[in-house]
Amino acid sequence: MKDRIIKINAKITEIKYEYLLRSNLKQYNINQVKSGECFNVGAFKLKSGDNIFGVSTWVSPKRTRSYPFERVYNTCHLNRKVTIIPLVKDEGKQGDRDYLQWDTVSLMSLLNIYVIICWYDKAEKSPRYQNKITNQQYSYEYIYNKLKDLESYQSDALHWNVKQVDDLSLVSQKIREFYFEKVPNELGVEMKSVIAYDKKMAIITRDAESFKSSSRSASVSAQRREAVSIQPKENVIFEKGMINIKNRIGGEYYWTVDELVLMDDNVYLIEKKHGRNTLPTISDIKDGFLKNVLYSNINSAQIGNKTVNVVPSMGLTGGKSKRVLTTKDDLESKNPKDFNLSDKKYKEIKTIFNEAKVNGINIFIANHKDLTEERQREILRSFTF
Repeated sequence: MKDRIIKINAKITEIKYEYLLRSNLKQYNINQVKSGECFNVGAFKLKSGDNIFGVSTWVSPKRTRSYPFERVYNTCHLNRKVTIIPLVKDEGKQGDRDYLQWDTVSLMSLLNIYVIICWYDKAEKSPRYQNKITNQQYSYEYIYNKLKDLESYQSDALHWNVKQVDDLSLVSQKIREFYFEKVPNELGVEMKSVIAYDKKMAIITRDAESFKSSSRSASVSAQRREAVSIQPKENVIFEKGMINIKNRIGGEYYWTVDELVLMDDNVYLIEKKHGRNTLPTISDIKDGFLKNVLYSNINSAQIGNKTVNVVPSMGLTGGKSKRVLTTKDDLESKNPKDFNLSDKKYKEIKTIFNEAKVNGINIFIANHKDLTEERQREILRSFTF
């Protein structure tokens, strides 16, 4: 890894995006929220009054766990979207503790998604660890009441989400009761430090600015760590890069780009997804698309004092790809057999490419074994000429 990691500063004013890689979401009734029945899936449609909500759920406030972006993506084509995120998830002394970050809420506001910030009120003791809990369940009654409030709510997601952030004292208190009273007494599990929790909550619940400041310090640290690590699903060839994106509603996003390639005045932001077969999983691809929602809407970008042209891109690599395919290829006039692909897989690729094209995203599919630095540069140049 190079000593100097390239950093881009970028701005977004609005979001325009078409979601084509859709899933068939099961529909539930609002009364099924109380029983928790609808939470057996990560994303679903919910009939509430005269509304049909697209609902996604997070199993942790940390966005790198369990594909939350895929779940959110699966609801984005619907008019009214809700996502449910725990303020804190504590797994006990032998597990992880994660806190919700300000910029996660800000990103949902930018995507016009209503956020319900909640807590867990049920759990089981881990069968493998003495001081760890598992199978945590949301407070379904609280979520039900919030969804009922949304039935008649007329303002946009930004106003709703700011109000949720300004009113976290109740959520914080419920979390404290659950993790530091109920769990130790009923399950005999020792939790992480209550003192550290109280200090963190004093900052988060003080006001929005305190929450924002605390979160951003954590986000910058996480970005730096991620910039020097390589994940198996990335299969990177070039260096990683850091991008800081600001939007008009006060959001700032500190993300790491899997590959950042600078050629002339063009900077290619490449989300890399790797799988064993011709394509990575659809979950990985949707995760990459949701990040590209931001990249494809960047209005201006700079590296230092130099203005650059952002080229949003995604590289899909696998061990069974027979040749390079890009969004420049005319798939409609080709035969799937020319690429040694089944009709089903070929149809899937066409949908992926169609979404990329209508949103100004460049995609290439290649066998990672054949993808040298020189070959990838050739592919990237073809996108801008």
